[in-house]
Amino acid sequence: MNGQEFIVTLNPKEINFMPDNEIVEVLQNVYTILSTAQYSAPLFREFGTSATYLDEPHAVARMKHTKEVIEIVERYEPRVFVVEVIYYSDEKDGKIYPAVKVRLRG
Repeated sequence: MNGQEFIVTLNPKEINFMPDNEIVEVLQNVYTILSTAQYSAPLFREFGTSATYLDEPHAVARMKHTKEVIEIVERYEPRVFVVEVIYYSDEKDGKIYPAVKVRLRG
């Protein structure tokens, strides 16, 4: 498991309550961290990503979001570290979509 890299996107996924292996479990955990809005989880309000940068210019939002993603993923899923946060944009709707490249720890 050590050293393998994976890209986690925010495309909607079904929750697998019985993952086949630890890699599937870890990647699902990263997806859950990234797709959960702060204050939306009862009794665990600080879990997830904030939206404080939502109306910032794209460059500022990317910097703030990248910092936050690295911090929260490595805090809540210690079996990975973030290698890179990649952004895709849609010119039509003006939105940016993140994908996170993670490397499994040993």
